[in-house]
Amino acid sequence: MERLRALRGLFACVGCMPRRTRHRERGRVESPVPACAVTLLLQRLQDQEGDRAQAYCELEHVLREDDSRPPCGVVNRLLAEVSQDLTAAQGVTNSMRMAASNVLVALARTHFTMVMSELQDHLKATREMSKEFVLITLSKLFSSYAPQCISFVWLTLAGLRSVVGQVRSGQTLRIACAVVKQWMDGVKIHLSSGKQCPWPATEKEQIYENLDELFFSVVRNWQDCQEEEDKQAVLGAVAAMLSVLLQEELHREHVWEQLLWLVHPCQEVKDTCKMAKSLTIFLEALEGVEYAIPKDKFLAITSAVFYQVRGAYPCAHSSFPLG
Repeated sequence: MERLRALRGLFACVGCMPRRTRHRERGRVESPVPACAVTLLLQRLQDQEGDRAQAYCELEHVLREDDSRPPCGVVNRLLAEVSQDLTAAQGVTNSMRMAASNVLVALARTHFTMVMSELQDHLKATREMSKEFVLITLSKLFSSYAPQCISFVWLTLAGLRSVVGQVRSGQTLRIACAVVKQWMDGVKIHLSSGKQCPWPATEKEQIYENLDELFFSVVRNWQDCQEEEDKQAVLGAVAAMLSVLLQEELHREHVWEQLLWLVHPCQEVKDTCKMAKSLTIFLEALEGVEYAIPKDKFLAITSAVFYQVRGAYPCAHSSFPLG
C-alpha cells in the first residue's frame, strides 16, 4: 500500500491522476503539486541533465503505461525535444536516435495524429537533416498502428517523393524503399480486404496521383544504382507501387503509357543509356506483379526496343506504330 501511494505521488499531475483519486484528494492541501513522470523526464532532457539515452528509455516505459496520457502542451514540447536528436545531421549516435524513435512510437499510442504530423513535416523538410530515423519511425508506426496509418497514406507518399529527390544511394535509400514497400503492401491488403475504404473519392484519387508521381520519381532518380543491394531495394519498391497502381483501370492504362514512353523511338531522349536503365527497372519489377502486360503494349515495347538496337533512333521513323 505504501508503495502504491508513492507511485501515485510520482505519476500524479492534472490529467494523469485517475479522476476518483483526484476527487478524494481535492480537499488536501499539497505544495508543491507533484509533476508527472513525463514532465520530469522532459525537463531532464531540456536541462541536459544525466544520461540522455537513459531518459529516453524511461520515457518510453512511462508512455507505454495504460494510464499515461500527457496533455497536448507537454506533448508539443516533447516532440520538439525528441525531433532534435531524431533528425540531427551529426553529433548524435544511432543508439540515441533509436531511443528517440522508440519514444515517438510509444507516444503515438495516445497522440498518434500529433506524432504522425511531426514526421510528415520532417519528410518534407528541405533543410540539412538526417531522415534515416524519420523513415525508421514511420516503418515502426505502420507495424504497430497500420489501421491508423491508412488515413495518412497520401501525405506520406508526398513526403517520400521529397526524400527520393534528396537521396541517391546507401542505407537511407534502402530504408526509404523498405518503407514504400511496407506501406504499399498494407494499402494493397486494405483495398483487397473488402473493408469500407476510409478515403472519400477525391482523396482516393489524390492517393493514386501521389503514388503515380512517386513511382516515376523513383524510376527516374534511382535508375543509376551501382550497388546490387540498392538496386534490389528499388526493384522491391517499384514492384510494390506497381501492384497498387495496376488495380485501378485508369492508372493501369497510364502505367502502360509511361512504359511505352521509355522506349518510344521518337522521344528526344539524349541519354539512351538512362532510358534503358529505367526500362530495365520497370520490366524487372513487373516480374513480381500479378498483372501481365497487355499483348498490344508488349508487342509495341519489344518492337521499339528492337528498333533502338538496330540504331533507328531518335526520329528517323516517326510513323512507327506504337500500340
